[in-house]
Amino acid sequence: MTSVKDCVRLGVRGAVALALGVGSLLAVTAVTTGPAGASSPSWSIVASPNTSSSQSNFLNGVSCVSSTSCVAVGSDYNGSVDHTLIESWNGASWSVAASPNTVSWQSSSLSGVSCVSSTSCTAVGYYFSGSNLQTLIESWNGTSWSIVASPNASASQDNYLNGVSCVSSTLCTAVGYY
Repeated sequence: MTSVKDCVRLGVRGAVALALGVGSLLAVTAVTTGPAGASSPSWSIVASPNTSSSQSNFLNGVSCVSSTSCVAVGSDYNGSVDHTLIESWNGASWSVAASPNTVSWQSSSLSGVSCVSSTSCTAVGYYFSGSNLQTLIESWNGTSWSIVASPNASASQDNYLNGVSCVSSTLCTAVGYY
């Protein structure tokens, strides 16, 4: 696994998105300016959009396949429930992508994402079934995000996925708890 420090050392541009509180998101980028290892990275703030100025927005995970293709995932809270939030980076700016939720009146959130190309990403998290949290997996095919069937250890207890790593479009490993 390559860390942000390793990406910077290799001269690869990386983006990291962080939640700063109610209604504000912050994206931070580290960029090297010379040959790999020749200089320290400098970080800069990159604006990212919010779903609404009156909602809380949180980004929990990010994956980049290049300096012009990143995906960040999390949730937005509308005052009563969380909804999935996915943002895409095109090398110049972040934009909110349409993301599915199980149902609009139950909470859904994404906590991790892994992309193997600009047309293949997998995001993981949870949704509230009405009595417990259940696993949620969403897949990007280059055109749209869709919910993928995912296993749960038990329907009568919480099941939560908080990280995912993919080595190809058909082979991913997700971790979480129940």
